[in-house]
Order: sequence, then structure tokens, then C-alpha cells
Amino acid sequence: MPLSSTPSELRYRLLFEAARDAIFVVDGKIGRILDANKRALELTGHSLDELRELPTGALHPASYLGRVKELFASDSVSGEGREVVLPIEHRDGRHIVCEFTTQWVRHNGEYLLFSIVRDLTDRIAQNERIRLHLAAMQSVSVGLTISDATQPDMPLIYVNPAFEEITGYTSEEILGQNCRFLQGKERRQSDLPRLRAALRDGRPCNVRLRNYRKDGTLFWNDLHVSPVRDEAGKLTHFIGIQRDVTDSVESRRALAESETRYRLLAENASDLILRTSLDGTLLFVSPTCARMLGYAPAQVQGRLITDFVHPEDRAALRDQILRKCRDCNELRSTVRWIRACGSVLWIETSARLVSARDDTLDELVLVARDVTVRRLAEEEMKRALSREREASELKSRFVSMVSHEFRTPLTGISASASFLNDYAEKASPEQRQRHFRNIAQSVSRMTALLEDVLLFSRAEAGHLTCKPAPLDLSSLATEMVEQSGAEAAGVELTLDLAKCVQRPLLLDEALLRHIFQNLLSNAVKYSGAARKVLFRVVCRGAKLVATVQDWGLGIPPEEQDTVFEPFSRASNTGTISGTGLGLSIVRKAVELHGGVISFVSVPGQGTTFTVELPVSDAPPSKKTKPKAHETHSQSPFCQESQPCAGQAVKGTKGGRRR
Repeated sequence: MPLSSTPSELRYRLLFEAARDAIFVVDGKIGRILDANKRALELTGHSLDELRELPTGALHPASYLGRVKELFASDSVSGEGREVVLPIEHRDGRHIVCEFTTQWVRHNGEYLLFSIVRDLTDRIAQNERIRLHLAAMQSVSVGLTISDATQPDMPLIYVNPAFEEITGYTSEEILGQNCRFLQGKERRQSDLPRLRAALRDGRPCNVRLRNYRKDGTLFWNDLHVSPVRDEAGKLTHFIGIQRDVTDSVESRRALAESETRYRLLAENASDLILRTSLDGTLLFVSPTCARMLGYAPAQVQGRLITDFVHPEDRAALRDQILRKCRDCNELRSTVRWIRACGSVLWIETSARLVSARDDTLDELVLVARDVTVRRLAEEEMKRALSREREASELKSRFVSMVSHEFRTPLTGISASASFLNDYAEKASPEQRQRHFRNIAQSVSRMTALLEDVLLFSRAEAGHLTCKPAPLDLSSLATEMVEQSGAEAAGVELTLDLAKCVQRPLLLDEALLRHIFQNLLSNAVKYSGAARKVLFRVVCRGAKLVATVQDWGLGIPPEEQDTVFEPFSRASNTGTISGTGLGLSIVRKAVELHGGVISFVSVPGQGTTFTVELPVSDAPPSKKTKPKAHETHSQSPFCQESQPCAGQAVKGTKGGRRR
């Protein structure tokens, strides 16, 4: 529809382009778009020329084409407007829900379809927000009411399910009434004048009232009212938030009426009884404090309860007791407390909020019990269960490894023995020699496997010791390379021992052989076709540093944390034989020397293991370091029957696990 120069058509064009809604003009015969305003172009993401080339149905998802065709049906050409909701598919793929108001117009003998399209996105979002707000009001645990401030006596127009539960009335019984009917005949309560004045002046207010449920039972109600005004500032509604605080009021009343009995009980109870303000200030401490914590009650009163809690547990006590207890009847917490002597106790605390009758005092009553013995027993049980699980897993891995690794050489021995038994006289000397050699190699492999298992078993039992002695490291390294098949494997040895602080070096030769042998054999075995391995042994000050580098399979990153675990093998080793004990033995041998082992590995690019051993004058002989869960030391917890002075728990040194 080209722009005309006549005044009427010019005005039409200006209005057409200035419209806030999108407008499409469609040829009713062929269903092509003839014209569209600026808002329509924004809504579709197409230019006018592009729209003119598109059929009307192309602007909608394929599943809606049937409804689009209804707009162009012959019986729709009646001159009457229609309204329909359809999504428009924007050029970028977004679906925009829109409301179409269509009108057929006859122009120059042809039918044109005018569509005024309104984007419903904001309306849908607003409806969703309203739905969520209503759902939130329906789900909260406190009573919510809305009263109409524009009507006489401010009747209730909304109550949520929590209000119905608190009062026992249904919404049908409540709506249309003033909330005062809940007060029954008690119309002279002390807080009512303040509430009436706030409602009269349109101000927020907090009061506590005595109300009655439908069944006649009394309940105490904390009521907060807030005014709602319209855009002009006129008061239209009041929102009421109601909380049943009967338990709190009754608890405070009971506390006030039984103060004498309470003190007698507190002074003779075996548990520690405390009263604190809501900020944690101690108001009362029973005499048990002297026996449990080592403080006289007078030394504690007036201080914060968190002053006597372990620094790492203070935040937990504040969150679990001092803050949350305001909204709950009772809470329990178990945290560490510090005695006057500095030792630690595990204390289980039960806290309850108590309110005074005059509403001027809120406080917490806490009962604290020493559960250190129980806590220690639970921790010991967890450690025992952990040890049992580890032992079971170790046994399973051991059985699996032995059954697999022994089967292959035994099969070879059996096959060779069977051949020699049946065909020894007919076989050539070379064939017999080959089978004898196969039997010898299989026996050697099984013997090496048994040696690894026995060595690992001795280390796990703590029977493996480090016995340093003078050692010719150069000869040992050369010998280990030769035994590993250096020339065939391409092992290159580099020695730089000139900077060693002592000659001869004091190291355990047997343990060092295990270290070098396992690292070299692994490097050769997993190097693949490259078969290139660098073996470097150097002295750096008071340390001996041995490096074994290969360019083989490498270790997957997700499995590098477990390479030193017994019977652990990387998933990319495939059919390459191995027990998974070698690196575990290496780590234990390194730890016995007081050294560390580390590695860097990239899958497909190789692995570099680095061992650092101290070579000082006289390394002490020691047994294999027990596992973390097997390390025993004096408990840091000080019980009543124990001396108050605690003993520090020392750490242990060992190889770094990667």
C-alpha cells in the first residue's frame, strides 16, 4: 500500500506508522502481506520487502497453520471482526505470543484483512507474577488478611489458609466481617487502643491480642497491620500478618510462676542450665558450670555464651540457636566448648525461647550436656568402619589381581609342560628349549609377583624398615639400567653425583633397588613403540634427586590421584600386564627414607616421576608409616576424670600423593 500524497491518506499513513500495536494488511485472496507498520517490522524482525515475499502462515509456528487458515476461510469474510491468540515466530527464532484483532475490508472490489497485533509478553509475565504472589500468600505459615479500608467497619476481603488453620474458621465464615470478632467479649485489652488509633490514622502497628478460635479455645496472637495506599496516596486497604504465639506466652508465664522451683532444679541438676538474652548474654548459670567448664557461675554471668565456644563453632551456635530459635519452639545443637584449662568438650545444647508476661523480656533457656565420651565413641566407630571397608576393598582387589596375574603364567607353564610330556621325544632341541625357557620365564614372573605381594604385606604390617648403609650409587644405577634391558629399551642414564655432601652415600640399597626397578620397568613397559626412557640421578645439596621420564601412554587426569593406591592401574593400560603394586611399594620405600615422590603426566605424551631423598649423615631407622586412620595419639578432648591439661597432636611427614 504505497504512501499517497492526499491529505487523508497522509493522515492515515501517519496514524498507521505511529500505532503502538503492530498492523498488517493482507491480501485476502492470495494471503500475501501488502503492508505493515514499524511496530510489525520490530515484532517479526523482517523488513517490509521481506514480509511482502512471505506468505502469512510463514510468520507462525508450523503447528498453528490450521488456525491461521481459519482467518482466511470464506465464511470469515463477513465484515465482523475476530480476536484470536497466536504466536508469531520472530526472525531470530523466538516465539512471541500475540493477540490478533482482525477485520475484513472490501477495497476496490477486493477483500483485505486488517490485523491489529498486540504483544502479550508483558501481560503474560504480569499474570505469572500475580499467580506467584497468590501462591506465596497461600503457602506461608503465618496468617495473612486483607481488609477493605474504603468500606464501613473495614471488612475482611481475603484470608489465607494459615489464618483459617489458626482460627478454625473457614474463609466463607470470615469474609465480610471485621477481624474484631475473634476477640469475643474481651474488648478492653491493653493493646486495643493503640490498634484502633493506628487504623484510624492509617499507620502500621504491632500488637499482641487474646483471641478465640471457633471451638472457643484461647490463643495469643501477634498482629502486625500495614496500610496500603493507591497512587494518589488514598488509603485503600490494610494488610494483617498474624502469628500464633500461644506457646511462647504460656512458656514465659510458666517460667515466671515457677522461678523458685526452676532455680532449685537448676542448682541440683547434673546438666548445665543456662539463661541468655537474645543476643547471647548469659543471665543465669547453674552451679554445674564449675564442674563441667571449670568456671564459677559468677565468672560467666554477663558474658556472651559464644566466649566459651570453640572459635570454629561460634558461627554455628549463633545460627542454630541464637537466631533460629526466635522462630522455633526448641532447637538442638552440638558444638565444641572450651574449658577454663583450655581443653575441649563436645556439648549438646537444647534451647527454648521463653517470653515474659509483660512482653518486655525475651530470653533463651538452654540445657547443656557433656557428650564428649559419646562423640569419641562415634568417631572411633566411624574409623573402625572405615578401616573395615578399606580392608575389604583391599582384599577384593588382591584376589582379583592374583587370580588374573597368576592365570597367565600358569596357563603358559601348563601348555609347555603338556607339550613336553606328549612330544618331548619328537620335538626338536630348539622346540624343547623354547618351552623350557617359557616355563622358566613364567616361574620367574610368578616369583616376582610373590615378592611384590610379600613386600607390600610387610610394609602394610609395619615390618618394613629402612637400614641406611654406605652405598656406591653410581654402580647401583648402572646395574639397574642393565637389568632392565637398557639397550633394547632405549634407557639413557645420566649421573651427576659430584655435589653430594657425603661419600659414600648412606641409603638403604634394598629399598632403593625397589624404587629404581619399579620406575624403570613401568617406564619401559608403558613407553610403547618409542621405547625411549631417560634416567637421571643427581645430587642437589643434601638431597638425592632421581628422575625417570618416558614418552609413553601417560596417566588420565581423573585417575592421577589414585596411582599410588595398592592394586590401582590406569584404564588406558589395556592388556599390558601388571599388578598395581609397583608404585605403592615405591611410595612406601620413599617414605621410609623420609623423602617425597611426585609426577607429571599427560595422556599420550608420557610421564615423569621425580624422587627426592635426603642424604644427610644418619637417617633414622623407622618402620613404614601407618595409614592416616591407623595413627593413634592422645585424644585432645579432656573429660571430667582426666587432667585438664591437654596434649597436642603432632602431624606426620611422608610422601606427597598426587
